[in-house]
Amino acid sequence: MTLASHPNGHCCNMIDRSDITCSRFPDLQTVKDIISRGRTLVSSYDATVVELDGIIVKFGRRIYKSEAIAMQLVRSATPVPLPYCFAYFSESTYNGQGRCGYLVMEKSPGIPLVDLLPRLDEPSCDIIASQLHTHISSLRALNRRGTWGMVGRDGVYHGGFFSYLHQPIDQEQIRNGNPCVASSTQHVLDYFAKALNTLCGPDPEVMSLLSRIDSTRPSVFSHGDLVPENILVDERTYTITSIIDWERAGWYPRAS
Repeated sequence: MTLASHPNGHCCNMIDRSDITCSRFPDLQTVKDIISRGRTLVSSYDATVVELDGIIVKFGRRIYKSEAIAMQLVRSATPVPLPYCFAYFSESTYNGQGRCGYLVMEKSPGIPLVDLLPRLDEPSCDIIASQLHTHISSLRALNRRGTWGMVGRDGVYHGGFFSYLHQPIDQEQIRNGNPCVASSTQHVLDYFAKALNTLCGPDPEVMSLLSRIDSTRPSVFSHGDLVPENILVDERTYTITSIIDWERAGWYPRAS
C-alpha cells in the first residue's frame, strides 16, 4: 500500500489501515529487529524513538499511518526537506498495552533549532526565517478547496489539542478519544468551544473571541506542530536540513 493508492492524498469514505511496505522493510519483524538492536533516543508514554545505522523507528500507541502518508505527500509534491519514509506498520496489541504503530524513516542531519537559538544573532535568525517562509509557501501549494482534517483522516483531527472529551462520554470515546470531525472553520470553532466548556465551564470572553473569527475561512495545508524542536538546522550554514514530526499535518482553518 503506497500513497499512489490515494490520488487525493486522503481516504474518501473510511480510514485505510493497511501497512506501507518496501523491499527493505517487507514486514513488521524487520522493523522489530531494528528496535531490538538500536539505540533509544527518546522514550515517553506515547512514543519511543530508536536509531540504528541511519534508520529511525518511531513507535507507540499514538503513532498513526496519517503521519506516514503526510510525509509521502509532502516529499512527492514539494521541495520541503523532511526524512524519507520507508514504511509503516501497526499491530492491535503490543506488550499487552493496546495498539502500536511503527513509522520507519531515514535519520536526518542537523540539530534541533531549539538547541541552536541561544547562539543565533539577528542575521542568522533572518536566514532561517527566510527559509521557513519559503517552505511554508511550498506547503500552501497543497491547498485543496473543501479538504479538511489530517492527511489520510478524511475530515478528522485527532491527538494533541484534539484530544478533549466532550459530554456525554461513552465507552467508545473513552477508548479512542473524541476527535474533531470538520468540513468548515465553523466546525473547528464549535469543537473547541464545546471542549473549553467541558474543561473549564462557560467563559464569556473566550466565546466572544471565537465569535469574532471569520467562520467562512477556507482550509490551508499546515505542518500542525511547526515548533523549533521539529526543525533541524545545519549549525554551520544555518540551512534547514529537515522538518520532522508530521503526525498532525493536514488541512486546518486559515489563520488570516
